[in-house]
Amino acid sequence: MKKFPLPLPPGVQQFVLLTRHFFNRLFLNDLVAFEEQMKERVIAVLAFLAIFSAHLSNVALFKYSLLPDKGGSWVEKTYIFTFFMVIMGLVSVLQWEVIFPDTRDYLNLKPLPVRTGLVFAAKFTSLVLFVSFFALGMNALSTFVFAYYLPGWQSTSLLYLLKFLFIHLFCGLAACFSIFFLSIFLLGMTMVILGPRIFRLFSSLLRGVLMIGLAFLLFFFLLQSMEGGLPKLFTHLPELRATQTSSLLYFPPLWFVGLYETWLGTTDPFFLKLRWLALLALFLPSLAFFLTMGLGYQRQLKKPGKSKRTKPILHQPRRALSRILHKLLLRHPLQRAVFYFYQAGLKRSPPHRLRLISYLAVAIALALVVMGLGGGRAGNRPLSDNLLFSLTFILCFFTLVAVRTTVTLPIAHEANWVWRLTEQEKKHHYFSGLRKGLFFFPLLPLFVLLLLFYGYFWDWSKAGLHCLFGLATAWLLAEGLFLRFQKIPFTCSFMPGKARIQYFWLVYLAAFLVFVNFFSWLEGILFRYPEGFHIYFGVAAGLIAGVRLYQHLLFYRRAPLIYEEKLEMVMITLEAE
Repeated sequence: MKKFPLPLPPGVQQFVLLTRHFFNRLFLNDLVAFEEQMKERVIAVLAFLAIFSAHLSNVALFKYSLLPDKGGSWVEKTYIFTFFMVIMGLVSVLQWEVIFPDTRDYLNLKPLPVRTGLVFAAKFTSLVLFVSFFALGMNALSTFVFAYYLPGWQSTSLLYLLKFLFIHLFCGLAACFSIFFLSIFLLGMTMVILGPRIFRLFSSLLRGVLMIGLAFLLFFFLLQSMEGGLPKLFTHLPELRATQTSSLLYFPPLWFVGLYETWLGTTDPFFLKLRWLALLALFLPSLAFFLTMGLGYQRQLKKPGKSKRTKPILHQPRRALSRILHKLLLRHPLQRAVFYFYQAGLKRSPPHRLRLISYLAVAIALALVVMGLGGGRAGNRPLSDNLLFSLTFILCFFTLVAVRTTVTLPIAHEANWVWRLTEQEKKHHYFSGLRKGLFFFPLLPLFVLLLLFYGYFWDWSKAGLHCLFGLATAWLLAEGLFLRFQKIPFTCSFMPGKARIQYFWLVYLAAFLVFVNFFSWLEGILFRYPEGFHIYFGVAAGLIAGVRLYQHLLFYRRAPLIYEEKLEMVMITLEAE
């Protein structure tokens, strides 16, 4: 047990230790498995969010450097608070799996002389510290931007300035606390009502939908920051207040703006009503957290770690399909082993599934933004063919990059001895099974959905030709991504930070833009000259055949399978005694 510099009562020591434990656990989620790596990324993200929120605040408030604030700045405050709540909502979705104590926590804490109320209090305190960490980071610079533009129009007193700084910071923190604990409450109640088994079936879908919506809003803020000014949604708020005041009561960021304005001294009935909604939104979700956590705790105590075996859905049809696949495509046992191991890893491993869902959520959100921009501000302009072409390549790029990064993460690295003991000399069978698994998931389901989507806009022949072109292009990209791949999926050790995204993000962004724009342009030309499709498919087949010859004759014969990532050379220094 860690020794404290000052003697503390046993209960206080337990509380401090549990709070520290739960707080550190919040930096270990299914996306990032290394605490130090997670903390580094959080600090980098917070630095970006602080600068970006200050930029948004400056763009929104710049007019007040010339025009006096006559009570209209509540619109800009709503805009910034909406951004804060979107970010905090995204954080809460990403942290779902570590918000509540898991089975390991229950099994470790149950035999110890620790009161249940102390566990709840420590967990709540750790979440408060975590939200404060994020909220203060986002508010760090924007608070001073608001203080630079607004207080001077009301008073030049230093006390008023300090009061303004405190109110702005507190209301920003309150908005973040509210959305975070509201998300926890909804998650906890859904889990309690559905039960762990049913909840696991729907949690990935629910998480994906929420991530798509929040990522879409985040892209909205990014694009709006490039254009300057406020979006029309926020510029119309004064009109809505004059005509449909009751509808604004359902917009959560306005609640905390109402608290903001009333604490600054306004007596407007509209803001007074919003103030009470803000106070309820701040305290009720926090109290509900203890309720949902208590219900979950009791359920875990009754059946700790127990799970029931369930029969596979459509067992007989799946067995029949497997027999067909074995005879036609998976004739070698090694191909079958890798094929099913790859699919089972993506299906049953929560960290790997979450990573894939996160990439897909970003891709779908970006595609929705592109469709919104292509449809015009009012959404009444027909979407061009080139824009519709680009949607396929956006989804293909993110999907394949997601799979490429996901299969390098181990599921249970210490269990890869099974593959080591059974390794065979003909290594091409390992990667053939991986490629066939990649085709059946996720490429085949993705293009079936795309065919239905494009069938709505075009005739079925054009939609089918586009999907064939997209599938051939996606396969070329997959060949490039897995050209020198030397690992069996999920079996190799992982070295964090090897991709060096912080250094090469411009290169990755440029590659994405070139891929999407080039193939969208090329497909537009081929639809004007349809005979060119035969040439393209022939060239694609030739490139794939060339890659196969290179891998079979040269690469696979010389390159061994990798089970352990090599450590990079680092400088070693001797510490002075």
